[in-house]
Amino acid sequence: MKLVPYKIVNKDGKPYIQVKIKDGETKVFSPEEISAMILTKMKETAEAFLGKKINDAVVTVPGNWKSGTIHDFLILLLCQYLTFSFQLYSLLQ
Repeated sequence: MKLVPYKIVNKDGKPYIQVKIKDGETKVFSPEEISAMILTKMKETAEAFLGKKINDAVVTVPGNWKSGTIHDFLILLLCQYLTFSFQLYSLLQ
């Protein structure tokens, strides 16, 4: 039974996402590449909404996130969900 339009494949001992694109060609992406695509789309959406270019971002991440670079953003702060929630709560008090 197929539930999603992609396959998870093993590449060098790591999970990768394999998809068929419009012309029937198959492409394989790392999870980091998928994350970068999502963040790029989020940036484009925010820029369209705000009507100006965005260069900086604060990114909240799950607790098991491994630190690294994120496509096309200067990361000013990278914090876990719970840490961010506590900090925001204390600022609002």
